[in-house]
Amino acid sequence: MVTLMKLWASAVWAFILPMIRSFLTKEGAVLIVAAKDAVKSVTETMPGATGAEKRSAAMKIIISALAAQGVTIASSLIFAAIETAVQGNKDK
Repeated sequence: MVTLMKLWASAVWAFILPMIRSFLTKEGAVLIVAAKDAVKSVTETMPGATGAEKRSAAMKIIISALAAQGVTIASSLIFAAIETAVQGNKDK
């Protein structure tokens, strides 16, 4: 709770708020699922690849998954979702 209160009162909150708002949309929810799935897939199937290669593969998987659902999202948000999913995997 204290950490959350510190976040709200910090400049970090103002910095990340626009991204959080984007993730809270219907399209953002689709993106989150696609990013988690893509990162998991890439991690399992490309163990020897560089970070850049994995990121590129994840991006292609996500764009394809989004297109199949008729969703278009800015690449900056896709990159943010990839990085968030990677960090989430590190916490496990």
